[in-house]
Amino acid sequence: MKLLLFLVTTCSAALFQASINCKRFNQQANRYFNFDDSCIGNITIGTPPQSASVFMDTTSANWWVIGSKCTSANCNGYSGIRKHKFNTTKSTSFVEGNRTFSTEYGLCTGYLGTDTVQMGGLTITKQELGIATIVGLGFGLKPYVGIFELAWPALSVDQVTPPMQKLISQNQLDAPMFTIWLDQKDQGVYVGYTGLITYGGFDNKNCDANVTYVALSSKTFWQ
Repeated sequence: MKLLLFLVTTCSAALFQASINCKRFNQQANRYFNFDDSCIGNITIGTPPQSASVFMDTTSANWWVIGSKCTSANCNGYSGIRKHKFNTTKSTSFVEGNRTFSTEYGLCTGYLGTDTVQMGGLTITKQELGIATIVGLGFGLKPYVGIFELAWPALSVDQVTPPMQKLISQNQLDAPMFTIWLDQKDQGVYVGYTGLITYGGFDNKNCDANVTYVALSSKTFWQ
């Protein structure tokens, strides 16, 4: 069992949980992507909701998904990988912005917009996100359509408010924190729930009650 506990700032309202699917990339497809570290969460975007599998990332603050207008192999997915891209034209709540974006790690470029996002029973209104029109080489091998960022706002490009801070500002959480529990599975490719993310509180069922809190050296990465 692994435990990651993250504190953010102050607020009040409720606690919600969502399953995490940690999957090992197919070694035969490309051994360079056999990292066993792809932890994926399911969210919905838009009205009506469109499902999206996203990589849960604590190292950046700008989150994005592949837009339907991106038709390259990297966006569509290589053989055996099917991606459900976000179609902005089918969402009545989507508002396209007038700004472009590019991730600092060079993975994708596109434009910014706002829409309604649902995750683990929570609903975020007017959440700004990136709609990718170009993604980097190798992304077509990965079993998700975007990156869901959980780092501090200081890392955000173009002053985009990350989802956690949006939840806090909308008073949707009992506590300004999220807890990640990761289960340990056998070797090989595993498809299924292998963890849980708890928004707004501590996971008392899966995590050890003895917690040691350590001050951050910087409100950027969790360090």
